[in-house]
Amino acid sequence: MSTTPSGQTMRLGNKIIPKEHFSTKRKRSKKAKIERAIKAELPKLIEDPKRAMYFRGLRASEPCVGFMKDLVSDSLHSGVASSQNARIMGHFDTLQYSLQKPHGVLMQKRNPILPFEDTSSIEFLAEKNKCGLFFETNTNKKRPDNIMFGRLFDGQVLDVAEFGLKAYGCMEDITKLNSAPQPRNPSKPIMIFNGDAWVNDPDMAHIQNLFQDFYRGRTMKDGLALPAIEGAPVFSFTAGEDRVIHLRVYVTQLKKSGTRIPKVKLVACGPFADLTPRRSKWGDSATRSEACTVPEQLRESKSKNISKNAFGERMGTIHVGKQNIDDMQTRKEKALKRPRDEDEAPPMPPAAVAKAAAAAAAGGSEVASKGRGRKARRR
Repeated sequence: MSTTPSGQTMRLGNKIIPKEHFSTKRKRSKKAKIERAIKAELPKLIEDPKRAMYFRGLRASEPCVGFMKDLVSDSLHSGVASSQNARIMGHFDTLQYSLQKPHGVLMQKRNPILPFEDTSSIEFLAEKNKCGLFFETNTNKKRPDNIMFGRLFDGQVLDVAEFGLKAYGCMEDITKLNSAPQPRNPSKPIMIFNGDAWVNDPDMAHIQNLFQDFYRGRTMKDGLALPAIEGAPVFSFTAGEDRVIHLRVYVTQLKKSGTRIPKVKLVACGPFADLTPRRSKWGDSATRSEACTVPEQLRESKSKNISKNAFGERMGTIHVGKQNIDDMQTRKEKALKRPRDEDEAPPMPPAAVAKAAAAAAAGGSEVASKGRGRKARRR
């Protein structure tokens, strides 16, 4: 498409079309359903939770496929084909929980996609399924049991992180072993990152941010109530030696404690996995800063001498005038006293010195008068 020098027409192929046909103004539709669909596609101050698509490559190992299905699939542990059959047969407790549901899309076909070489296919599928996150699993001789997490911004791939699946524990086996209830769905997850590597290693810091974006869930406007914690999944990411990430998933239970505040208990529900970081591809700083831009309506007004720490708590700065430490009365300790020599007399306070001087002066005059009287008598 090109524009003529006059600027009043536009060329589309071999046709010249008036420019007013490309105006951004749109005529309002008569159907409310169409207007609601168009309004849902417009930008929002608080965006909806990101959708993630899960797919496999041409070749994928069984543990990686099982791990992917534990994250997104909503199949049944007992092998029942549909939820309607489950209701008929009474398998309410056998429904498998989806850690990404209802914001996850599972692709059934195999896709020859290599995110580190060509991203056009991922960008096409993401636009088609309206997804901003993706997960792929594949395997080959050079990189066996390979999984990849990634995200997009403005229709283009921003970050991709590749991991090797060293160990895997199925959600079904762990749940049956611990008799753990299924996490409530949907529920905002709780994420815990253990280890100094998340702060000291730049790549691990990027991975942490990617995991937080992947499973952060919906945005909470008015905080989180205590009853909402019950049944919520807890993601524990522990950075071990050699940069191995130990992923453990638990479910919260509220027990009686004898007080108003219940006792929170964590029960393992799976899946468990040990991930080894491999290749990674991070977006440039300019694109990342644009993706992290906060609208002006959501920016908090800065208050003087008031800030927030990493936990969101308000911290205040108190300004105190200059203090004279020399005249400040401190606690007297025997261990801090200076040692005294036996020959030296202890120093006397000024009031005691003046009193002793006055007494000495008065006593000296009396002794002098008495001495004169004795001498006169002897004579």
